Amino acid sequence: MHKKMDRKQKIIFFTKLILTVIYIVGLSIAIYKQVKIKTIDEQPTIVFLILSIVLFIFHILIWIAPKKFYDLLWKLYLLFPPEYTMDYKTGLSKIGNMGVGCLIAAIIFLIIAMLILFLVL
Repeated sequence: MHKKMDRKQKIIFFTKLILTVIYIVGLSIAIYKQVKIKTIDEQPTIVFLILSIVLFIFHILIWIAPKKFYDLLWKLYLLFPPEYTMDYKTGLSKIGNMGVGCLIAAIIFLIIAMLILFLVL
């Protein structure tokens, strides 16, 4: 059975939804402006756009399959000698915060790219 979302979970869900829509609209505008300029390889914005898209993909993966994505991160974490010890359950409980962080970072990189596109060029 699906458990009912409490107020905090609803706020987080709708915040993610609104920020995702804002991101997609902003990315569409940035890509349109980038194509209109027609010099993709000479622009520093392509780096910011790529970083933004990668972070957005991480956000989507965390949103759709948080446990599978965290299991992948946990396997990567175990490959390297840790500087500090981390508990699996503690990290898994914070994966939702990581998703929101990835989305906010993606929006920040997108804003930087759009500032370069619209103000400098």
